[in-house]
Amino acid sequence: MSYYLQELFEQYQIGRDTSPSEKALLLKKLEEFVGWEKPDFALIGGPAVEKVILFQKNYSLDFGRKVPNANSIMASIVSEQVEILQKVDSATFKFAMQNSFEPMECLFELRFNVELVKGDVRSILRKISILSMDKNGQPDLALLSLNDVTQLSSARSVGFNVKHNQDSHNQIIEDLKLHIAQILSPQPVLLTTREIDILREVALGLTSQDISIKLNIAKSTVDTHRQNMIRKNDAQNITTVINRAKSLGLI
Repeated sequence: MSYYLQELFEQYQIGRDTSPSEKALLLKKLEEFVGWEKPDFALIGGPAVEKVILFQKNYSLDFGRKVPNANSIMASIVSEQVEILQKVDSATFKFAMQNSFEPMECLFELRFNVELVKGDVRSILRKISILSMDKNGQPDLALLSLNDVTQLSSARSVGFNVKHNQDSHNQIIEDLKLHIAQILSPQPVLLTTREIDILREVALGLTSQDISIKLNIAKSTVDTHRQNMIRKNDAQNITTVINRAKSLGLI
């Protein structure tokens, strides 16, 4: 299989001005990434990949009679996974925009299912790596690769993982993984209507005293509700309850 990285990079050049030194550095990163990953499909784009695609190329992914591009892939995601993938991507995108990373430091992996050929559901592993950051330190350009991993994982489920090479980001990466895990397998949250009202205010940063005034109830009542929410949901703290409730759309 041949990977025409120079052609790929020249296509990228059409959509973005770069200095010769930046061009050489990005090309090196591309060569290394593609050499490691051997993608069936590759795409270069900005943070909102579905809106900003600078280059895309199909190497060996079977599209059947469909046009071999990102739009066909997104339109072929099995229906029961569309909503959950949107939630995962939204959380990952927010995470990437709020944290500073060196280019190629993290590899975000997502496994999902598509039906590019009617009646043939395939398991796809998508990998995204940030190639460059803008002047504000936010992701500017990313490389996305897709591989058909049906023979390795035919499960009809969504999987997520992040690979990183810097110890300094271990905790925030683990926090992201936990958040995505809650999206993929949300734990039930036991809450009364009043507890949801209180939890919503806690999530906004209000103190028990603030909440007691706003909801016209005693501060001790607010504190009791907070402790009950933690206890009956077997949570470490109220933040854990908040995160679970958010993943279920309760607040």
